[in-house]
Parts: sequence; structure tokens; C-alpha cells
Amino acid sequence: MAIRSGELRHAGLVQQSTETQNASGEPIAAWTTHHRGQFGLDPLSGREMETSRQTYGQVSHRATGRWRSGVTPKMRLIIGSVDSNGDPVGNARTFQVEAALNVEERGREMHLFVTEHV
Repeated sequence: MAIRSGELRHAGLVQQSTETQNASGEPIAAWTTHHRGQFGLDPLSGREMETSRQTYGQVSHRATGRWRSGVTPKMRLIIGSVDSNGDPVGNARTFQVEAALNVEERGREMHLFVTEHV
């Protein structure tokens, strides 16, 4: 079954952490964009949350989007505005990706099980 575009109401950005060095040669973490897209964002119900916690840890939401390969649990999802450096601004919400699933292994839709950073 295809994703209806109306279900993907939130502009989002999936980012991956990369390590760079500052002027002193010390490693610092930086975020680079993996891809931009539209996402549906659903808080998990009590039963879904309990089931997902047994599998993925402290999962709070399920984000649905069009399939993109290479999304891993080391990435984050930002819903909302970002500045020129890719950092969240204003009312943007940041989520840590706990799991990325290819729905029905068809390469059309993905579910990201995420934990919100407050």
C-alpha cells in the first residue's frame, strides 16, 4: 500500500553525526544532512510503546516517510526549521533514531522508531 502524501505533513531532516577536529586537533561532533523529506509523526500508544520499548529501548514516536537507504540508529530526525548549520531552531523537534524499518521490504516506505530529545 502506498503512502498518501497528506499523511506526510511534517518537513524533516535526517542527519548523521560526523567527527571533525577543532584548531587544537580535538575531535568534535558535527551533524551533516543525510536527506530531507516529508514525514508523518505519531506518538505511540501505551501498548505500542510497551512493545517497542522491549525491542528498541525508550521509543516515544513513530515517524513515517518515503524509503531512503542508509538510515541507521546513529542518526537523528529534526522536524521543523533548521539554521544554515543544520541545527534546530525555534519550535523544531529533535528525535534520536532507534530503529529504521523498510516496511514490507518493498523500498517504498520506512518507519523510524525515535526518542524525542527535550
